[in-house]
Amino acid sequence: MEKSINVRGEIDKLEIGGAPLVLPKSEYKVSGVRASAGGLTIDTGKKFRVNGTDKSVIVVTRIS
Repeated sequence: MEKSINVRGEIDKLEIGGAPLVLPKSEYKVSGVRASAGGLTIDTGKKFRVNGTDKSVIVVTRIS
């Protein structure tokens, strides 16, 4: 059984210049991850880049 994560919480923990959060596309939708990151931007002012162009993973990095 795979461990489920709280995506919003994991995105919130990201640091500028730190390691990115890598999520498998088979388990998460890019649009859902973008919505979580956008909600955090509104709530906290932190900005994130969500890259879903790779075939198998979604990469989230904090940019400010």
